[in-house]
Amino acid sequence: MNNYWNLTHSQRFASKVEFRNVELRTAADVVQFSFIVQTSISGLDLELCQSYQVNNHPLIRNNYPSLSYSKGFISSEEKCRKVLATSRNLLYALHLDLPKGRDWSLKNSSQPKDLSYYCRIPHIAKICIGDEFYINILYKIIDYACENTHHNLKVLKWFIKFNGLKNFQFRELPDNILNHFIDCVHPGISDTDFVRECFKKLDFKNWVDSSEKPGRVANLLYQVRRLGKKLDDIVFWSYDFPHRCLLHHSFVYVSDVFMFMNEPTFCESFLLGKIYSIR
Repeated sequence: MNNYWNLTHSQRFASKVEFRNVELRTAADVVQFSFIVQTSISGLDLELCQSYQVNNHPLIRNNYPSLSYSKGFISSEEKCRKVLATSRNLLYALHLDLPKGRDWSLKNSSQPKDLSYYCRIPHIAKICIGDEFYINILYKIIDYACENTHHNLKVLKWFIKFNGLKNFQFRELPDNILNHFIDCVHPGISDTDFVRECFKKLDFKNWVDSSEKPGRVANLLYQVRRLGKKLDDIVFWSYDFPHRCLLHHSFVYVSDVFMFMNEPTFCESFLLGKIYSIR
């Protein structure tokens, strides 16, 4: 399962029985494999057709409605004659009728009394939309709006208050979306509530480690100095965050840090942490 996400879309539906769950992660996946589901993609109803749905039998686990019927039954369907010719040959040769109770049509809505469950795990037990399917579409919309319109601030104000996302999802925003937010918290912005909401919900801490954009870091440092105690976790933003910028492996933030500090200093907790790590 570790290599599952590295497979192409078609390989996820390979003939070898390996996976019970298949995630459709993009719109292209949904369109490509919509023939498998009941109602195609009209309402994104990804339930499997009835013959492939899991049957939660109370006594026997892992049973599925794809049943193999006992040899005591002979299907009377026209298209099954060749397949079941050996079972019916004697009856046909002697011009006999099928024994009562043995003739069972596939179209019959009721199940025969004597049947054997097909207990092998099917290739696909469930098809579902991936957890990030919709949120990735939302990210693309936000990114497109910020790149191609002049309403960045309006779009981001709506997005930061969007209650369709949970707090942890805001903290996992991709860097390209975070860049748009940081560009909007420039020194000229007057909406301090929006700035505070950004510092509260978004994860600028890890962004700093992977980024090398001095101008954007200067925006954050300016807002930290401007808002001061109005920010949540003021100790981190006033001390740890500047030090984190100062010690970036590329040292690209040094000049920005010096702009907003009288002199480079280390907070006590940082020094203690360094001492313990050396020991």
